[in-house]
Amino acid sequence: MVICRKDGEEKITINEPDQNASGSKDNEVKKPNNSGDNHNNDDGHITRTVTRRYKSPRNGFDVLIGLNRYAQNDPLTYQEADYDLTSWGSRFVSLTWVRGAAISRGKDASLGLDLGIDVSWYNMMFDGNNTVQKDTRAISFPAASASAEVHKSKLTSAYLNLSLMPTLAIHHGPISYLSVGMYGGYRLDSYTKVQEERKGRSDRTHSNFHLNDFRYGIGAELGIRHFPDLFMQYDLGELYQSGKGPAVRMISFGIRL
Repeated sequence: MVICRKDGEEKITINEPDQNASGSKDNEVKKPNNSGDNHNNDDGHITRTVTRRYKSPRNGFDVLIGLNRYAQNDPLTYQEADYDLTSWGSRFVSLTWVRGAAISRGKDASLGLDLGIDVSWYNMMFDGNNTVQKDTRAISFPAASASAEVHKSKLTSAYLNLSLMPTLAIHHGPISYLSVGMYGGYRLDSYTKVQEERKGRSDRTHSNFHLNDFRYGIGAELGIRHFPDLFMQYDLGELYQSGKGPAVRMISFGIRL
């Protein structure tokens, strides 16, 4: 058996005895469809050549689930306690589709370039009963309700994103792949949701809330065999427009299913 790896393809050549060789045309082995090339040799052996193309370990459709945090938090003229996030209520969700192309392939590792498209949501749950309001100049964080106990108050923002991430696939060991690259996205919608615990009623208000329309940053993923893969996204741009909200940048992390 001979294995040859080149340009993202793996060719396996196997020489085996031709059990049907009897000199009769009725016993000739025909080339099967979509399984490689077969050749009958004069010495009574068959040479089979099978080609396997590179496939990124991130290929296909996946769901990313994790948490949001402020990676950078400068309150400016605001009170930091008014827009603090809860530890477990501020969640990140992304529906992702990825396709990879080979750069090189070796015996122990392969390098590819992955292009991804996804829709993601920041669910920023405020720690107190504050919410976000917008006026012409800036946003504010007033109390969500003065007459009822607030069960939850959050700001949600949805984005359509593209990513370009070189991926190192590792063929042996506990680590299956490492991927690091860039992403960028455009805001599709944003709204606040305030739910009163006593009545269970929730109110939604749609607005841009002076959020930046574009997000971009650095992303990374770590594949672990027999365990959910890990991801991290760090925004290089600020969440709110300059001077119209606190100077915060988001970081998201969690697992890839």
